[in-house]
Amino acid sequence: MKPFLPIKGALINAPLMVGNLFAPHLRINLSIIFLLLISFQTYGQSDWTLLKDEGGVTISYQVAQVTPEINSEAVAVAPADLPQYLKLKIENSNSTDITVSWKQEIKTDGNSGLINFIANPGESIIDNRSMVPLLQLTRAENDQYPKSFTEYMDLFTITIKP
Repeated sequence: MKPFLPIKGALINAPLMVGNLFAPHLRINLSIIFLLLISFQTYGQSDWTLLKDEGGVTISYQVAQVTPEINSEAVAVAPADLPQYLKLKIENSNSTDITVSWKQEIKTDGNSGLINFIANPGESIIDNRSMVPLLQLTRAENDQYPKSFTEYMDLFTITIKP
């Protein structure tokens, strides 16, 4: 009786077998796939929008929704009625502290609540509810709030001082 010999075409699948899992070309292919997956994940996390880039300071923002506190009456409020705010990211590439200022409340008849923030060298995320710029748009006639996000951003000013 003749021993079983595989046909020539069967040798093509040999590198994919478990015994050859660490073949050099397979490791390269898996490494490329892994790096691509990481780059897609990193790209999806970059949802900051550039607001200002001046004098070694870059300021970006994200629109965020205020979440109700557990022990407050705000839990009964519908999520659509909760205010939004601008979460700020300040990147100071200088070797010294800088002061960044913005108005906390933006109104068409004037702004109120000046916030001064001292940014150390490096990155700072402003997500503290008492400091963030509130994103309040008009809800009633003559309430003096901007009518759109574009109008809000036109009125929103941020100042950088060394």
